[in-house]
Amino acid sequence: MRRAVWIAASALIILSMTADAAWAGPFGLMRRRACRRVHPAVLALQAEREKAEQAKQEAEEAQAAAEAAQAQAEAVKAAVEQALNSVREEAAKALAQIRGETEAALKAKADAEKASAEAKADMAAAAKANEEAAKVKEEAAKVKAEAEALLAQAKAEMEKAQAAKAQAEQAAAAVKAEQDKLAAAQAELQKQQQAVNEAKAQVEAMKAELEKAKAEAAQPSAPAGEEAAPAPAEPPASPNAESNPENAAGAEAAAAGASAQENAAPAPAANP
Repeated sequence: MRRAVWIAASALIILSMTADAAWAGPFGLMRRRACRRVHPAVLALQAEREKAEQAKQEAEEAQAAAEAAQAQAEAVKAAVEQALNSVREEAAKALAQIRGETEAALKAKADAEKASAEAKADMAAAAKANEEAAKVKEEAAKVKAEAEALLAQAKAEMEKAQAAKAQAEQAAAAVKAEQDKLAAAQAELQKQQQAVNEAKAQVEAMKAELEKAKAEAAQPSAPAGEEAAPAPAEPPASPNAESNPENAAGAEAAAAGASAQENAAPAPAANP
């Protein structure tokens, strides 16, 4: 950058010197034409003086131009330094911004990679969840089918149970009827047993009377022997009477027992 500044300053100095020489050229030519008739020594002196003055003037102009160029170069240098400072500041700001953007980009890249990994993990988990859901769905379908089968079976069993309940109720009603019949038969049997017991008591009483009559008949009595002869005709009647009530009571008891057995016989058939 400094080299470019010095090159620019040198170019400005050369341009200024060339312009001064071009401006002073016509005046010098006019002076020479006016002084052609002067002595050559004077002319030479004048020429030397003019050259000296011109050289002095050119030196002063060159010095002024150099000073101006130096000032301009200083200004350019200051401007360049200011520009460099501003460029450096801008470059530092841009570099800091680039660093920040780079860090942000790296962080965003890391976040994106992390998010991508998480997304892949979520996708894998979702795929696994879908597989598990499909398995659960299949198992649910199987369980549903089994439940429907069990429900149908339970419905059939319930219908069978209701039919069995109805049959059991009918059987219970039949059993109750048979129990009522049996209770009636038992009551009738008790009545018959009581009648048999009463008949037995009557038979025992008749036996006692018969024994008593036999004892009285066995006692000897001469005068009353002929008159009391018809008395032995009673014993045949009393055994018949004794046997008849017993036979009658036994027949009644047998008939009552048979009727009770007939009435009680259907009851066990109703239990199944």
